[in-house]
Amino acid sequence: MKVSPLLQNFLSSKLPKTKSSKKQKFALGISDPKLGQEIFEATGITACYNETVVELIRGIRTHFGKIVKKINDEDVKRAQLGLSHSFSRSKCAQDVNR
Repeated sequence: MKVSPLLQNFLSSKLPKTKSSKKQKFALGISDPKLGQEIFEATGITACYNETVVELIRGIRTHFGKIVKKINDEDVKRAQLGLSHSFSRSKCAQDVNR
C-alpha cells in the first residue's frame, strides 16, 4: 500500500509540524494497520491503530449525518451504496477465478 501524493500533501499541510516523531503532540488514528508504516516513511508522522481508533471511526460512521449538518441521511446511504457497488466491481475484476 502506498501513500498517495494527495494524502501526503493533505497530512503535511493540515497537521502541526514536528521535528521528530518522539515530540509529536497528536495521534493520527488510522483504520488500516498496514498504512501506518507507509505514512511514517513518507511524512515522518506516527500513526496509531488500536481498538479506540476503531470505535471512534465506527461512531463517526454511525452518526455522520448528525455531525455534518449539510448532508442528510439519504445522501449518506446513497453514497455508501455507490461505494459498495464500486468496491464489489473492483474486487470481481481482480478475481482471476471469475
